[in-house]
Formats: sequence, C-alpha cells, structure tokens
Amino acid sequence: MRRRTSVILALSLVVGSVLAMGSRVQASPFADVPDDHWAYGYIQTLADDGLIEGYPDGYFKGDRPLTRYELSTIVARALAKLQSENHDEIAKLASKGDIDKLSQLVFSLKDELDGQGVRVAALEEALAQLDEHTKTAQALQVHAEMLSNGAVHSWTTTPHTIVNGTAAGVPLAYGATAQSGAAAPADPFVTTYLASNETNLPFVDQFPGVQLREDDHFVLSYAISDSLALSLPIRVVNTEFGNSLGAAQQVDVSPSLSVDLSQSGIISNFHVTFGDLDLMPSSRTGLAFRAPFGDRAGDPYADPFGTPLQPTQRGISVAGTVLGLTDFSASFSRIDPVLLNTQSVVDVAGANQTTGYLSPIIPPQIGLVQTGAAQSTQTISSDSFAAVNGPLTQVSLSRVAVLGTVYVSSYNGSTFNASGALVTQGPGGPTSPPGFQFSQAYNMVIFTSPLAVGSHITLTYTGVDVASNTNFQRYMINARVNQKLKEYPGAEVGFTFNRIFDYDGSTMPGAINGDITQPVIGTGAVSDTVFGLDFQMPLGARVAGDAATPILYAEGALSNFTPDFLTVPATTDTAGVVGTRFHIHSIGFDLRYQNVGPNYLDGAPYSYFGNAPSTFSAYSGAYVPDFFGFANTLQINRQFDQQFAGTGVISQTALNPNLTFAYPVFNPFRGVGPTFYQAFVPNSRGLTADVTAPIHIGHSALQTRLEYQHLSDIQPSSQANALSGASYPTTVHLTDDSYALRTSLALHAFGKPVDLDLDGAFETLERNDTTAFPYYPFNPSTQGPDPASVAAAAALPGGNSGVTFVPNYIDMHHVSLGAGATLPISQDIGIGVHYSTQRFNGSYGTTLAPNITERKEYLSGNVSYHIPHSNSTLDFQTTAARYSDPNVPSYDFNQTQQNLNLTVRF
Repeated sequence: MRRRTSVILALSLVVGSVLAMGSRVQASPFADVPDDHWAYGYIQTLADDGLIEGYPDGYFKGDRPLTRYELSTIVARALAKLQSENHDEIAKLASKGDIDKLSQLVFSLKDELDGQGVRVAALEEALAQLDEHTKTAQALQVHAEMLSNGAVHSWTTTPHTIVNGTAAGVPLAYGATAQSGAAAPADPFVTTYLASNETNLPFVDQFPGVQLREDDHFVLSYAISDSLALSLPIRVVNTEFGNSLGAAQQVDVSPSLSVDLSQSGIISNFHVTFGDLDLMPSSRTGLAFRAPFGDRAGDPYADPFGTPLQPTQRGISVAGTVLGLTDFSASFSRIDPVLLNTQSVVDVAGANQTTGYLSPIIPPQIGLVQTGAAQSTQTISSDSFAAVNGPLTQVSLSRVAVLGTVYVSSYNGSTFNASGALVTQGPGGPTSPPGFQFSQAYNMVIFTSPLAVGSHITLTYTGVDVASNTNFQRYMINARVNQKLKEYPGAEVGFTFNRIFDYDGSTMPGAINGDITQPVIGTGAVSDTVFGLDFQMPLGARVAGDAATPILYAEGALSNFTPDFLTVPATTDTAGVVGTRFHIHSIGFDLRYQNVGPNYLDGAPYSYFGNAPSTFSAYSGAYVPDFFGFANTLQINRQFDQQFAGTGVISQTALNPNLTFAYPVFNPFRGVGPTFYQAFVPNSRGLTADVTAPIHIGHSALQTRLEYQHLSDIQPSSQANALSGASYPTTVHLTDDSYALRTSLALHAFGKPVDLDLDGAFETLERNDTTAFPYYPFNPSTQGPDPASVAAAAALPGGNSGVTFVPNYIDMHHVSLGAGATLPISQDIGIGVHYSTQRFNGSYGTTLAPNITERKEYLSGNVSYHIPHSNSTLDFQTTAARYSDPNVPSYDFNQTQQNLNLTVRF
C-alpha cells in the first residue's frame, strides 16, 4: 500500500522535527537536492545520522510517493538512535511532542514494523523509557520577550519666549534670562507639552539625543504535576542614553516567583505571586479600583527608564476560584514613590541621570544628609593620620565630606585655619600645610608629595551623614471578591477593598509622635481607604434577537482620604456609576451615568521632584488633568499697555517675556497620576454613550464606534484655570462635551489585505462665567499680579487698571482628525503610515474674544519585518511633529524622531 505523500514533505516535517535538533549540516550527498531547497537542512541531517540512504544512483528522488514500508524503516532507525544516546542528549534531541509523534507513527505502522522483524511491543517499551527520561525536560519551559530600541530624537526648531522688548534683561520664573532684544528658551513646562506626541501626554522623555534601551522579560516555568506549576518571571531593564546635558546608564533586574495550581479540592485556578503583581483585578467599572497598567501600557519602548507613570506593584498576591463561582484575590505591596521631575538635571543615587521635565522618577531611599548649617559644630569632623610604616600618600576620610570644605588643621604640631594660614607653629614644625587633592568620588585625600615617615596630620572638613528611609514607605492592601449567582446566569456581585498608607520605619528622638521623621520629598503621610460594591444583572426583557438580553451594571464606592494623617483629618466621600449594555441586532450600545464626589479618591496625590511649575502652582488637585491646549496673555497685555498712552508712563508688559507667555490649558474631567487608581476623576457627573456597529461593504468589514460624553462639575471650581483661578472663585459649572467617531476597515488592494483606520473627535470645554475683574499682568515669579504693573495702574484715574478680564470664562474647542494605513508588501514585510492633526481654538481666562488659535500635526511611517521561522520582528519608524501658533509664533516647534525596534519572542 502506498501513502500519497512526497518523501521530502514526510521526512522534513515529521521525522525531521524529531531529530534535527543539535545535529550537524554538511554538504548534501544527493545530486537532486540543491543547497537552496527549503528542506535541504532536514534531509542532510537525516542522511548524516544514518536514517536515510537514498538510491544507488546517488539521487534522493524526493518528489516521488513514500511507501509505508520505507517510512517504518526510518521510524525504527530514529528510535534506535534515541535509545543509543544518554539521558542528557535525549533531552536535547527530543521533546514531549517529539516522543508523542514517534508513538503515533509506531502505532500507525505496526504491520510494516512487524514485517521487518521489529517487535512493536519492544518499541513501545522503549518509547515509554524515553518518555520517562525526558520528563524533567518536558516539565521545563522558557518564554521570553526581549524589546530592544534605539532612538534618535532631534528638535529642528525649539520653542522660545517672545523677544524681550524692554531695555534690560528679564529673569524668567523658571531660571532662564531673556536678554534685551532676544528671546529665551520657553518654559520647560510648556515645552514638555509641545514636544509630546499626538496623545499629548508629557510623561515620556522627549529631549533630543540618542537613546538605547533594552526591556526584557524572561519566564522559566516548571510543571511539577499536571495541576501544579512554578514560574520565575524576570524583568531586565537596561538604559543608555546621551544628550546635551550628559549621559547615564541604568540596569535594573526585577525577579518574581509564581505558583499556579489548576485544581485542589473546591479551589481552582489558584495563583500566588511574589514580586511584580501584574495580574491585579480591577473593579467592575474601575471606580473603586483600576489596576495599575504597569510597563505594558501603550508603546513598550516609550519610557527610557523602564518606570512608567504608574508602575506595576511589587509584593505578594493570591487569587483563585472557589467552586467555580467565587473569584477572589488579595495582595500586599510596596509602592515606589514615583514623582514627576521638574529639575533639569537630577543625580539619582550618584548615577548623574539626566531626565526630561515631568518624566517619572523614583528618588533614592538612601542618600546624604547634612545636619545643620555648613561649618556648624554639628557637622565639623576631624580625622588624624600618622605615617608609621612608610610614607603616607593618601588617606580615606571617616565620613563623607562636602566638596570645598576639607583642609589641613594640624601638621607635625603646627595648626592652620581653613584658608591655610598658620595659627600656631609647633616645635620645629612647618609654616605651611602640605598640598593635597580631595577626590569626592572616592572620599579620599591624595597628598601632592608623600608625607615622610613619622609625620602626623589632621584633616578637618564638613561631613555629611548617610540616611536611609529618608522618605515615607508607601504600601497598598488590595482585595476583591466576585460572586457569580448560579441560579441567575450572567448575574454577578463584587466587593472591592483598597487601602494605601504611608509608614516610616526609621525612628528619630524628638520627631513627631516620637517615631515619624519628616520625609525629604516634603509630602505628608497619606492614608486612603476605599470600599466598593458592584454588580451586573441580565434583564428579563429582550430588545431584539436571541442574544440581545440587556445587562444592567452598577458600582458604588466610598473613600476616606487624608493627604497627611498626622495633621489633616480624613475626608469621606462617595461615588457611583450605573449603566446598561445591550444589542439591537449587530449594533452594540453601552450607556452609563457617573457621579463622583469632589473629595472621592482612590490613591494618593501626585508630587513633584522639585518645585511646582510656576504657571501651574495654583492647581491643587490630586491628579494630573488632561491637556486641552495652550492659552497666552499677549492680547490682553497689549490692552493693558495701551491704557497708559498719553500719561507719560511707559508700560511694556506685552514686550516682557516674564509677563507675556503661553501656558497649558487642562481638562479636569480626565486625569492620570502615579498613584491614581480610579477610572473616573473626582467632582464629575454626566452621561457617556458608546455605540459599536459592524458594517459590511462587499467583502470588506467596517468596524465603527461612536462615542459621546457630557460631563459637568458637581461643585464649581476655579481650579480649571490653573494660572490664576485660585484667586478668583466661581459659582458657574464647567462642562465638557465630546463627540468621537472611530472606524477601522479591512479591504484588499492589488491582491493584498489593507487595514485602514480613521478617527475624528470634537470636544468643547465651556464655562459661561463672565464676571469681570480689574486686570493686572500675572507674574509667575511672584505667583500673583505684577507689582510694578499694579503700582503703575494706581496712578491712573480711578486708581486701578482700566482693563478688565474674565478669569473664569472658558470657551475652548479641540478638533482632532487621524488616518492610518498598513499594507503587507510580502509575507514578512509590511509598511504603515499615520497622520493626525489637532486644532485648538477659543477663549480662555482673559477676555471674551478668542485668544487661542493653534495647530499640532503628527506624521509617522514604519517598515516592519517579520524574521522568518521565528517570533521576532524588526521595525523602523520615523516621525515628524509640528506645532504652530499664529498668535505667538515664537513658540512654533518642529521635531523628528527615528526608532529601530527589535522584538524577540520565544
């Protein structure tokens, strides 16, 4: 009987997969198998191992049908080869799947093997022994994802302030100085948002330079039994980058341990993790708790420090299911104190790491501390040394010394002051101290000339102490139970508990309460406890179709929060979300209403690593609000200057870059933060509607999503105007209306599939509070009205400014359009292109007239290559972004970036 399978296909895909591993490849012995044939390697390996012989004429004849007799001969030889190897080699040559393939072939070819005198029973016994020998290897698995990225980022133009038209240099609030007749680099707070990509999120480094990053995940798993497995996930982050401010390198290794038990009595899917907790469950709507998105949110190459804005928790967690109906999880973790950097150059743990403005940063828990003023009696230290066994060339100090404070206070009986002048001369002693150099890197003094044997020297300096636990340690306890109701399919009830609290493990005599020290970062001791209850329930009525039963869902939560439990009483508030999901034929609907109290919070307020931005210091919210555009003070400052015409007073506020500037506008109805664990922001209520509709056009499928949202604040707050709103309270509600249409289309062009993505959105932010106040230019340096402008206006008729403004009036519009396409060029190569444009228009916080007209564009293209016979890809991306402002063109900004990403998975 013949099996209609070609020799090449059968040998290379069946037997070759068993024995090709670990073998050698030489020149082919067969004249009809060219070295560029796809099966060349398989055939050569089998010939080298004596499993195939070919024909006497030297030909392989791989395109002919293979007989079952021939295949049985090869199977018998393959098994004999495996039996001849030792256990270690068997594990290298054959996996569990390979042994199973051989077993199936032995069973299928029983008659042919018997005909050759090969006892099938003996073969089956040999297979069982091989399976036993490879059990350990079968139980081990390694999975890995290695992300490598090289990026070149450049600014072709950079944002600047307006040209200083005053007669003298103007110091700016953020440290720069605009010389007369020249512009200065723009506020880094503004530049960060200008340099952000189309998402407008500023929490990724955008500074120019070359960056090399590696983010690798390795998971080694061992199956102890069919139901019990151990795994060791390890994350390795390596960062190297350079730019105009310096260079740095960081390597971080984060190991974890996981235990998985599929079934044990009434418990199933039991999971225990020590280390990174990246499988934490959220509550039903994310109101009571939204799990941290960790390091796999968005672009995996986006953050060069491997520290996302909201990192994964580290601690211990357990999860599982009881009786198939009750899902439970609990965890205890320590939260890294992720802060937003507002310093241009930051030295973290001595690494001299330069990071971008508003980039996430984790301050060191161990550092140097100076107690008291420099050269005070508290910090003066002296170390004495003697040259006994030989000349003294260098000495190490007993404490860390402050650079510039080390001096020789005594040498061979003579004493000296900090300036090196002789104070008292010893008997026959020198009149000047020996020369030396102090190396702060090694905390060592090196003498210019070695001190002779018998010399005695005392070095005096200002010492600093090493302090650990200088910041509060933050912890989180999280638990969730979700109960399915067996009597009502689809019905579920869930309970969520989350608690965040700060704790200082160090003690200091005389500290607050005797055991709490003041943290270096200056934040209070946070305490926040949240309880949440949620449910979903299928409704009996059907809207349309068999699978159209509506689902009613809701979640309510209560929080008890204080930013500093040592001094501030806790505030309790509630929040609620109720909604329904249903289908009408193939169209899906999701409608929900939210009401989140002004003081409701799950998490902790964000903090700066440095000073608050000068144009944002009035804001005191617990989260970072969403960017909405840029406002400026140019037009109203021109009006302020014009009122002095003919008075003899010269007012140049419109020419002063410290008074005329651009600043970001924010939407407080959306926000993020390093420790902000809720999906809805405080002080918001309103309706959200999502409609999804699959549409078929010929053979093409069009997925369409419509989104609408109307939100307003519960308590009117001037926090929306972060520049000066805190000084001008309001009673008028702020509203946000957004409309979005997103579509994706799969079609064919030139015989290949093409994916198209189109999206558009229109959003308005409005508050019709036209209450007018006398206007004085805002001075970021003094965080209030400019004193010189106030004094000048006092001489005007009426004794104050004749220009009025409406600080709480908001009428802004944001329009965004985007389009993208991906096209496979071949089986392994694809190209993609994406373009988006955003326009910002309207009035904000100055006059009722429009003062905002801006545009932001983003264009990117990429070529991706899937490496054949692997799970690896190589992707080259190039992007160009542009921001333009006709009102204040000095802020116009262009940038380009090229990325080469390599992803390896196995």
